[in-house]
Amino acid sequence: MSRKNPLYKEGEDSSDVLEYIYDEFHPYEPVHKKTDKTRFEAVKGYNKTLDKFFTTIESTKTSLTRQQQQATAEKRLQHVKDEQSSKINKLTAVQELNKKKAELIMLYNQPIEECKSSVQALIDQQMDWKTMERLIETEQQRGNSIAKMISLPLNLLKNEITVKLPDNEDEDSADETESESDSDSDSDSDSDTDTGTPRLQSKKKDKIIEVKIDITQSAFANSARYFDAKKVAKDKQAKTEKNANMAIRSTERKIAQDMKKLEKQTKQVNELKHLRNKYWFEKFYWFLSNDGYLCIAGRDNNQIDTIYYRHFDNQNDILVSNDLDSSLKVVIKNPYKNKDITPSTLMQAGIFSLTATKAWENKMVTSPWFVKGTEVSKKDFDGSILPSGLLNVSKEKTYLPPCQLVMGIGLLWVGTDETSQKYKAAKQARDEELEFKLVSGDENAAMKVLELKSMIEKLGNLEKPEADYKVVSETLEPKEESSVVPEELKEKPEETKPPGPNDQAKVTIRGKKNKLKKIKQKYGDQDEEERRLRMSVLGTLKQVEKKSADTTEKSSTQVSIDRKLRKKQQEANQLKKLLDELNETNNADGEDAEQATVKEPSHLQVSGLIPSPNKTDQIVDWKECC
Repeated sequence: MSRKNPLYKEGEDSSDVLEYIYDEFHPYEPVHKKTDKTRFEAVKGYNKTLDKFFTTIESTKTSLTRQQQQATAEKRLQHVKDEQSSKINKLTAVQELNKKKAELIMLYNQPIEECKSSVQALIDQQMDWKTMERLIETEQQRGNSIAKMISLPLNLLKNEITVKLPDNEDEDSADETESESDSDSDSDSDSDTDTGTPRLQSKKKDKIIEVKIDITQSAFANSARYFDAKKVAKDKQAKTEKNANMAIRSTERKIAQDMKKLEKQTKQVNELKHLRNKYWFEKFYWFLSNDGYLCIAGRDNNQIDTIYYRHFDNQNDILVSNDLDSSLKVVIKNPYKNKDITPSTLMQAGIFSLTATKAWENKMVTSPWFVKGTEVSKKDFDGSILPSGLLNVSKEKTYLPPCQLVMGIGLLWVGTDETSQKYKAAKQARDEELEFKLVSGDENAAMKVLELKSMIEKLGNLEKPEADYKVVSETLEPKEESSVVPEELKEKPEETKPPGPNDQAKVTIRGKKNKLKKIKQKYGDQDEEERRLRMSVLGTLKQVEKKSADTTEKSSTQVSIDRKLRKKQQEANQLKKLLDELNETNNADGEDAEQATVKEPSHLQVSGLIPSPNKTDQIVDWKECC
């Protein structure tokens, strides 16, 4: 089931814009979830359904991320535009309002002057401001037209009053400060002022604008003040428009840079790249000699056994090592029966075997040695199986000349299947031309399986030595030496250590309760240092220390034995796993990807690794090789 992409737009024809996105999968068609924004697609088979569902999700993840980034960028740009437009609209509204106020002041200059004179007369009488407001409110109730123009409260602290002027010219202005007239306009709508001033009362639908008037200035001076404010707002609007254009361009440039950076990150084709199957020898130390021979060495003892039992051909392969500690046991894979290993390959393998030794630190010059595979086995001289990581050489070793401690590094390219097959076919044609006989398989595989089984049986009896150790340790445990102890100490064996609450709970013998109570009162407050001093005076400190030392030694010995047993158990598990792999390899019915790779001859596998690719060779992307 797929849902409609909320970021999809009908007019877009780009292939990256997805109209529907996979959301769920069901074994049946979920009719209860069917809506206008959902779509169903039937896929036959459970495995194919999962493969298509998750593959499509992974392949479209980058596209959805790009769409989300684009939508976010558009929102950012629109937010900046709306913010700048709002500022400009506010400044435009301020200009219009100031212009309207100035024009109304000029239109109603005579009533405004009368309002000023009335308020100024009350101020000259030194009337209290609160009393003045109550007086104006009373006059408004009496229907005084001049008092009705004044809006309460007064702002005499700044020498300002607010007058209400009717706006009969523009009733559709949206940004003005409006208020309903508090006067009873219905009763006095047809009356004019006594001084012949313009009609002050308006109809119910007329809008009222409140204007602040400075009583220290004339009406025309107040009008000029509003015109100046309108001019200042106009200049500020021009600057704001200029800055708004710059801000919008800067935002667009920043968004373009972010989108370009995102495009670089997602420049690769939105496809799932299949990871290549690693070669079987990549888990070991390995290299290719100048003559094209594969040389491998184990990283630890378990890998050494794995190489011997799974990948070492006793009839054709050669073992190279040296007499230094921690030396690598290098196996040279010889794919041909009628061709010997070249001396240069033997020397390179010998140098490689010295890499893990201290010859590099001490700058030692030594001679590595090599033996044929027929002279290498896991059996000791007495017929028993050697431990993990050890190999037995039955005949004399052949030493190589002293080698220089020089190492290098090389790069190999992995080609596509077609390119690799081309190189492998060329290798096979060359081998046929030179009449090389290829090795069919390890003829000693059955014997190695028997050796593995005997090693597992040898390591299988791990619990018996532990039981024997316990019996022997209990038998050989030294007894405490007898010493002369006073009767007081015999009667009070717990005197050196006050009993805890649990000990008191366990004591049920009659007559011991008072004795324990006395011991608690006497030794309840002593610390460890005081306790050791008392034991030293009584002569029992050495006995206690000896007993604790024996216990510690016994526990440390037991821990060491347990550690060795765990290590042996791990080795046994590794050998069991190796035996299972050998049985699966020998069984034609059980083949996995790695075994199929191993069954391909090693010389053909390494021939697919290109040291110097041609212009026509197709090389796999390095990300696919990881």
